[in-house]
Amino acid sequence: MSSSRRSTGLTPAAERTVARCRKLAAAAASQDSWVGFLLLTLVRDESLASACLNRLGITREWLMAGQLGDDVADAAAIDEEPDHADYEGEGCQPARRSVEALDDPMDFSRVLDRASEIARRGLNDGGVSSANLLLAILETHVSIRDSLAKAGATEERIRNELLPERAESNIPLPVDDELALFTDGAHIAAVQTPSTSVGVHNSDAWRVIDANLNRAREGLRVLEDFARFVLNHDALSHQLKTLRHDLVHAEKRLWQHTAIATNSQDTLNHRDTIGDIGTALTTTNERSRGSMQEVVVANCRRVQESLRSLEEFGKLLSADFGATAKQLRYQSYTLEKRLLEQFAQTPASLPKSSKDGSVADWRKARLQQATLYVLITESMCRLPWQVVVEQALEGGADILQLREKSLNDRELLRRSVWMRAACRAAGALFIVNDRPDIASASLADGVHVGQEEFTVEDARRVLHADQLVGVSTHSPAQADQALADGADYLGVGPMFPSQTKSFDSFPGLEFSHAVAGTIQIPWFAIGGVTLDNLALLLNSGASRIAVTSAVAASPEPAVAVRDLQRCLRSNVPDCATSMRGDS
Repeated sequence: MSSSRRSTGLTPAAERTVARCRKLAAAAASQDSWVGFLLLTLVRDESLASACLNRLGITREWLMAGQLGDDVADAAAIDEEPDHADYEGEGCQPARRSVEALDDPMDFSRVLDRASEIARRGLNDGGVSSANLLLAILETHVSIRDSLAKAGATEERIRNELLPERAESNIPLPVDDELALFTDGAHIAAVQTPSTSVGVHNSDAWRVIDANLNRAREGLRVLEDFARFVLNHDALSHQLKTLRHDLVHAEKRLWQHTAIATNSQDTLNHRDTIGDIGTALTTTNERSRGSMQEVVVANCRRVQESLRSLEEFGKLLSADFGATAKQLRYQSYTLEKRLLEQFAQTPASLPKSSKDGSVADWRKARLQQATLYVLITESMCRLPWQVVVEQALEGGADILQLREKSLNDRELLRRSVWMRAACRAAGALFIVNDRPDIASASLADGVHVGQEEFTVEDARRVLHADQLVGVSTHSPAQADQALADGADYLGVGPMFPSQTKSFDSFPGLEFSHAVAGTIQIPWFAIGGVTLDNLALLLNSGASRIAVTSAVAASPEPAVAVRDLQRCLRSNVPDCATSMRGDS
């Protein structure tokens, strides 16, 4: 089950919808029509989403006509009332039943994940609602969105129906006076009407808009070329092209909205490349790219940052333009995730050693450099687990481990593929806890096993030849045995009491002292490690640490990682105290 669905409960209407969707899909034995079945159950159930869809002409009869395929049409033709029998909740409180299902296809899980993200953005404080599910379908499924739009149920109309108070808040304030825009001495009249436009403040806003439209289009073109020529992925290429064209159309509507002439020469009046001080500013990182992943990540960030700027400055010119830029930005987040996931499954994504191109050499070299190892367990995360992963990597974590004991295999593999792509893009190692089969299938950098799990020898039978094996050890004897068995690195501890494991006794700092003098392979002190007790570990001979809650439970994981790394790399025992003094 995804983190977002675990952390954000379903409302009663949404719970009924999801349960009925699963029943319909199971009866049809179709993996391709799950999202269509979800739309059907939204139409049938009594909810805000169903009222919205029916008002816009998306009815059971419309579905029966085959607009979303034969499977959905056949299901819509069966005249039956919504079934509430298997729902435990009551009233309007969010249901707290698990929504996990072993046979949910990834496509359907993606909708549920997005619905949770939308709910967390504040559209429904009570949990994931039917409205969130409908918006998630629109944001993740272009074909269904297009089919609805052809019937007149455009995304804009649906959002206005679902969120009328937000639509009203975006209505421009009436302006009685005629305002004028001056650019380089040219007087461009912008006639304002209370119902169609807002005042134009000055030409500076137009300079920002023009610059960021250029940046966003350029970044999207790079990503489109990557999807087309590197991934050979038709669907992603099409989605990126569509996103770029949507931006172009939004730009045209903006010029029309503000009564500025639409010929291209006039729109260039706001550009001043020679006078732009930013053209001479650059950083070392901008001058080179170390990998294909860096190209993708850099241009995804370029697009997202540009869209954010377009959203904010666009609000000065047109509320509709600002809202469009916001939606395009949300779409870009999903496309970034899919690009990295697809790339992680291609041979071209494997890291190359600077020496001879060997993946094994790269992994071993990266392991030798590593000082901070972060374990990701969803229940320990204060923020959504994906956000914790992204921020931990942004902060400079060297190794990330997926440590989940209760996920079904399909979900565990799905997360592993996603985390592998994120780590690969950041140049970090990715390790799977306890499961060499999942590590092998997801092409992780390795597996970590405990004293009661696979032996090093057994794990290597499952893994690829170049993957790493780490072992948890709780005594000098276990550390010596793991070294003799051929482990690539050790977890040494627990050092202190922690929230992730219970132990009758703690080897503690004496264990760290003993290992520091005898073990030559990389080892990470683990168990209750925090910034506050890091000085004790440094004094005991440790130079590498593994943490969970010190990063995952932080409201700012990137900051937590940076603080830990600064102390580790400076190797100053009172680093934590001095850092707090500096702050």
